[in-house]
Amino acid sequence: METTSATLLGRVRDVRDGDAWREFFALYFPLIRKYARARGLHADDAEEVAQECMKLLAQHMRRFRYSPNRGRFRGYLRTLVQHQIASLWRRKRPRQARAGDFEAWAAAPAPDAPWERLWLREHLVYCVARLELRCADHTVQAFRLYVLQDWPVERVCETLGLSANQVYLAKTRMIRRLREEVTQLVGDVL
Repeated sequence: METTSATLLGRVRDVRDGDAWREFFALYFPLIRKYARARGLHADDAEEVAQECMKLLAQHMRRFRYSPNRGRFRGYLRTLVQHQIASLWRRKRPRQARAGDFEAWAAAPAPDAPWERLWLREHLVYCVARLELRCADHTVQAFRLYVLQDWPVERVCETLGLSANQVYLAKTRMIRRLREEVTQLVGDVL
């Protein structure tokens, strides 16, 4: 995903905009937690990092001015998460780590691939969940089984009592709507 919705970033500057903060939290809290887990933290520590990041974001977002020429929000958030992981590591693991472990971890460049993969995945998951609230149940079920779970069309038809044409139509509709949803959230990337 190339950008985060400038509209959403503008809306969360108002700490009283509960809808914006719920959307922001639903999108970024799971991303932060999963990235922290991918960087080797236990579940409780990853949860702590995610909570601390969201707390810091709540404090900083009212002064945050989105400027794409200064960098993407994605990079800002990744840096914030990296700092929180390092801070937690220093606080909780000073005696447990062998000499040089932390320094080696901190000095190693943070892998971009896991962050980028999680960024894309979490935005797509979030958009699919939003679509589920607005689309017919059989359309969503057919899409989930056929596209997301990679079931053969025959099995989807048998399970849901749909024709193959209905399954293909559900896939087409959901992909079109998903593109629209993602474009609205983060720009034209799909």
